Amino acid sequence: MAAYRTLATALAIDVEVLWRTLWLVPAGLVSEAFLPYVEHILEAQGRQLPGQPQRDRLVMLARRSFS
Repeated sequence: MAAYRTLATALAIDVEVLWRTLWLVPAGLVSEAFLPYVEHILEAQGRQLPGQPQRDRLVMLARRSFS
């Protein structure tokens, strides 16, 4: 749960939105699904998608947090 809060805060996304979005992802696949789902949330909020350097960092953080 702390990983979700940390990542949601870093992305300025409501943690509950992040939880609900990732809830249906099987536990072993959250780190792989994280970036596409975050991009979907950002698009739905009309926000700019992260550039490649930030995407790389997000993938690294997701792998570290959910592996």
